[in-house]
Amino acid sequence: KGYISLNKVAKSLHIGRNKMMAILRENNILFRDGLDNIPFQRFVDSGYFCVNHKVGYDGLLHSVTKVSPKGVAYIHKLLKKIESEVA
Repeated sequence: KGYISLNKVAKSLHIGRNKMMAILRENNILFRDGLDNIPFQRFVDSGYFCVNHKVGYDGLLHSVTKVSPKGVAYIHKLLKKIESEVA
């Protein structure tokens, strides 16, 4: 309850979804598992993300990463930090 998709997080932070996902992977927050982007366990344990599983149209099991409000704040802080380092 209260978790939102990575796509909605990107839109709310005014950044492209693919760019945000790349930044999260570069900072060892997410990793690729096939076509899925999954958070490292320490970020799930910290309450930033949750991972749900569902069967896709292809009949395969896929992991769906959702972000908590605490996770949105964490990602926002990370993006601001990266932005200030670049400037």
